[in-house]
Amino acid sequence: MNKNELAYLKKQFKLDGTLVRINQIYSVYINGDNREILGNMSRRFDALEEELGEMLIKNFKKALTGQFDVKLFEQSFNEENKDDKDGSYTILNDIRNTNTKDDFVKESDKLIKKIIKNYPYDKSIVINCIQFTFFRENGSYEMILCTVNKAEKGKSEMIYEHENKGFDIKSQLDPIVNLKSPMDAFMYPVWENESINKDKVFYYSSKSHKVNATFVYNILNCEIKLSAKQEKEYFHNILNLTMGGKIKPNVLLELYEEIAYRFIDEEDDEYRRISKGILNNILTSLGADIQKDIEESFVETLGDPNYEFKIDNILPDTSKKSINIGNSDTEIKITPKSLSNLRQVQNHNGEMFLVVRLNENLQTEGFNFNVDSMDEFNKLIGQE
Repeated sequence: MNKNELAYLKKQFKLDGTLVRINQIYSVYINGDNREILGNMSRRFDALEEELGEMLIKNFKKALTGQFDVKLFEQSFNEENKDDKDGSYTILNDIRNTNTKDDFVKESDKLIKKIIKNYPYDKSIVINCIQFTFFRENGSYEMILCTVNKAEKGKSEMIYEHENKGFDIKSQLDPIVNLKSPMDAFMYPVWENESINKDKVFYYSSKSHKVNATFVYNILNCEIKLSAKQEKEYFHNILNLTMGGKIKPNVLLELYEEIAYRFIDEEDDEYRRISKGILNNILTSLGADIQKDIEESFVETLGDPNYEFKIDNILPDTSKKSINIGNSDTEIKITPKSLSNLRQVQNHNGEMFLVVRLNENLQTEGFNFNVDSMDEFNKLIGQE
């Protein structure tokens, strides 16, 4: 599922939508203290009051909002669980293929029981599950979407009464369901290439770069997928191991540029991935000082020599100062292009210096830095 496919699908979620028709909704309130179901609601979505329907539409669209591999993740089912009648692969397909309200509730309750059994929350929640039909030129597709929402205790508020022209206290005893910020959510199946992929779940996390492992693994029975931040960290760790902990700034820049160049014409996210073989070929072509077999670095870091990194997750943003350089007492941010302007040097006394070639004067606190001569520079580094 790519960004354009997601944006198009999300746009169709509306009360009077014709391409996405929400058929059934099932909402369940679970007490966080004892994990008991305190109440539920099941009905056809078009029977809801308009105001409630609009609020729920926003709740579902929120579950489709965010950056890929930051808050949105395509999760693959664990192969060993796909044939399990109590596994989520079977349960989710049974839910989406129901034809009546009673069957929808019956099958959805199996998912609710899994959530209660593996309850990963420290508070009460409301689960909203919908079954919807996505209409396309080549046919119609049954899908489901579920959100897990925090139920918060009501608060007392000061109000102004127009009739009495005075102030009073309004006590809200009923729990308030936070529909604006789901804690977890998922859509099944994944929509891609004008069809559905039943082997994947589209998962939403409320926390950037962090998935709810209990929800993904124990409830959805999916493999844990790395976030964009984690992929970048692991990629750099592999480089670090392979290069013996050292790399020249210009080699790092050339590596980024060569990776970007090799995939410049590839638009499909599924193929914008770099394997150990491609990475090894690039490093070799650049004349990099390889200190360790790259397959060993993959295994040591990931435990999988065949893992492929998403290009967009490992390359720095060329439009920003996305490269951090520093040590215990110095830190600077530069654009990737500026890597070619850096050199770390050492004088005969063992002192370390960072030399940066500039295209204009430096400024700080509104002041321009004074420009010293090379003689002054040599004095600084002890080379006079």
